[in-house]
Amino acid sequence: MNKQWKKRAVIGVAVSLGVLAAIAVVHRDATRRGAELELSIAQMPLAITDAEAIAIVGKSPDRSFQQSGVLITPVTMLTANNSTAAAYGPSQNYTMHTWRRGYANATVAIDGHGKVAGRWTWR
Repeated sequence: MNKQWKKRAVIGVAVSLGVLAAIAVVHRDATRRGAELELSIAQMPLAITDAEAIAIVGKSPDRSFQQSGVLITPVTMLTANNSTAAAYGPSQNYTMHTWRRGYANATVAIDGHGKVAGRWTWR
């Protein structure tokens, strides 16, 4: 082998290792941020105010929207147009706040009184 080829091979290996290390760091950070969001939502008490919920998560929602539906449990909601929803009670209007951190997503449902009625996460 000539010296030029060896030098290029060493540089190629070094760059490849650097790229792999950077990917590992980004993945670890995304996993950590997602786990923090999941924990915040899981520990969030029901019936706290909208502002208290946002303070627990630590930043404003990435998206907020209105949704009509029926909360079956604090972690299960059926939208108003779901044919099964009526069997669980009348539909109500909620303000839905959603966040995304790393690989995790979270939603908090705020009822008409401005209180947390439901919350859940997903990946």
